[in-house]
Amino acid sequence: MSERGIQSFRPEDRIRRGSRYKQIYGEKNALFSRTMVIYHAVAEGDRSRIGLTVSRKIGNAVVRNRVKRRLREVFRKNRLALARPLDLVVNAKKSIRDADFRTLEDEFRIVIKRLNRYYGKQGQEKPDDDPARNTRNQCSETRDSG
Repeated sequence: MSERGIQSFRPEDRIRRGSRYKQIYGEKNALFSRTMVIYHAVAEGDRSRIGLTVSRKIGNAVVRNRVKRRLREVFRKNRLALARPLDLVVNAKKSIRDADFRTLEDEFRIVIKRLNRYYGKQGQEKPDDDPARNTRNQCSETRDSG
């Protein structure tokens, strides 16, 4: 996939079925921040997806659409930081109206860190446990002794 394909926000990046929303809500895995509640589950496919719920309590249609655009952009820019493909449902809180883009992005990055801890960052081993490093040490010892 090209650089542009990775950075774009395509229809496949959205959760579109109500049944999937219900499954994610049913798992009751949620993270809370000042401006949003994020429900999460392991993705069914090979890419992370997002679903947004922004109620009328947030504001009129113009405000709700602005919030959704910002949340989609935050997800698009930061989704590659997720340790594994996840389906996320973001419920906006009233305080999201007053938040600027940087605040949303900072909060989302904190949530990503928490999700990576929860699901375990894949491919990350402690340096002492790295098999390649241990093999190199054994090889150098073998050369030194022989």
